[in-house]
Amino acid sequence: MDKEWKSIVGKSEISYFDLSPGSYKFHLRHTGAPDTETITAFTIERTTNYPLLIMGLMLIAVSGAAIYLWIRHKRTLRKMISTRGDGPAASGEHTETAEKEKYKTTRVSNEECRRMLSRLDRLMKENRSYTNPDLKIADLAETLGVSPHSLSFLFNQYLDKSYYDYVNEYRVKEFKVLIDAGGNERYTLTAMSEMCGFSSRASFFRHFKKLTGITPNEYIKQQR
Repeated sequence: MDKEWKSIVGKSEISYFDLSPGSYKFHLRHTGAPDTETITAFTIERTTNYPLLIMGLMLIAVSGAAIYLWIRHKRTLRKMISTRGDGPAASGEHTETAEKEKYKTTRVSNEECRRMLSRLDRLMKENRSYTNPDLKIADLAETLGVSPHSLSFLFNQYLDKSYYDYVNEYRVKEFKVLIDAGGNERYTLTAMSEMCGFSSRASFFRHFKKLTGITPNEYIKQQR
């Protein structure tokens, strides 16, 4: 700390302030007598600012929790969109195109596709599986005893339509049957769409218009 000796007389004191943590030696000797030098060694320990440390750890914990919740929320949204029974509107065309590209190299014969389609149609008519809004292609494949890959090939290559269009065609037909039976006099459109297997009123209107070219209300007016 000192480049030169400091001179003290009698009971004079030498004080040092704000020394950094570390090891030091204090040298003391009589003026002009190097042989009288004595050395006192001491160490200043590093102290921890616990309040500041705790605040820092809390800030890191809160930030980490916020990032984790945000990531989990995004994953949940993606999962909900990808697993909806009637298919997301925004990504429908992209999904359908991707599926067609994916199964171009798959080899399922026309005869196999015809047999698979016959069993599938029978399953849909007898069990009315389409009324389940959470129905997935994997569920149908398991019931039929075929792989989801083969069933996807049936839709995208053999039928040239998406799985969602296939299932929603049955749902729209079910709605028409309800209307013919006077269902609109007893139920609301929302209730009937749920009975047919649609997961929401918006999805029902969107797919009905896509498959028939008119809205459900317009169809009801035509039947009158």
